[in-house]
Formats: sequence, C-alpha cells, structure tokens
Amino acid sequence: MKKAGKFHCACVKDKFFYVSLVLLLVCVLTFVTKGFSYNFLVKPENASQVKKVMKFINNNFLQGATSTINSVSMKDGLYYIKFSITGPSGKQDAEAYVNTKGTLLIPSIIDMNAPIPAQPAQATTTQPVQPAETTTETTTD
Repeated sequence: MKKAGKFHCACVKDKFFYVSLVLLLVCVLTFVTKGFSYNFLVKPENASQVKKVMKFINNNFLQGATSTINSVSMKDGLYYIKFSITGPSGKQDAEAYVNTKGTLLIPSIIDMNAPIPAQPAQATTTQPVQPAETTTETTTD
C-alpha cells in the first residue's frame, strides 16, 4: 500500500525543490524591486526617468541656461537628483525628486521627521480703534 503525501522517486522530489526555489526567488525579487518598477541593474544617473526630467527642466524652465547632473541616488523610493544650473547670472545648485516611473517631478520636499526651524517673531503694529460715528436722527413733529 502506498502512503499519500510521500515522494517515491528522487527525480520528482528534485523537480519540486527546484520549482519551489525558482518561485521563491521570483517572489523575493518582486518584493525587493517593488514590483520590478526599479531596475537595480541600471545606475540611477543613467536611468531614462532622470534623463527625461533633465530634458523637461531644460526645455520648460531654463531659457538661456543649461543644467548638468551632479549626482543621482535613490531616497525613500524616489530618484534624488542634485544638479547645477549655469546661466547668465552664474552657477546655482539645485535638487529635485522624481518618481521611479518618471511621471512626477517634485521640486522640493519637506522632511516631516526634521524639526521645523523657529520662525522669527513678526512685529505687529496695532492701529487704534476708531470709535464708530454716531448719528442722531432728528424727528420733526
């Protein structure tokens, strides 16, 4: 009598092991790459999304100036781009973020974990309150 659930052939057991290993590897890679939306084989500075953003910035915001990429890295699931803008008024450093699909350009981000710097107290000027004009009505009988 055969017992259910036991492998009787080593080749069936090996096939099951290798198929399970491949499926586990695919699951791990899917998790690590967040659904393969980020290609870990391509350096961030060579990613097509970064090139698309820089082309967009040059064509739409920089008239008479050019931008060059200083560095690109991944930060909290976004491409973090540091670049320089060279124009008639000199050279300025700038930074921007872009999502991994290359569809959203985020010019600045507020880090909610960092403390907010104290705002200087604004001088307020108070103006004296003018009393409302009173009118008296006269009635004639």
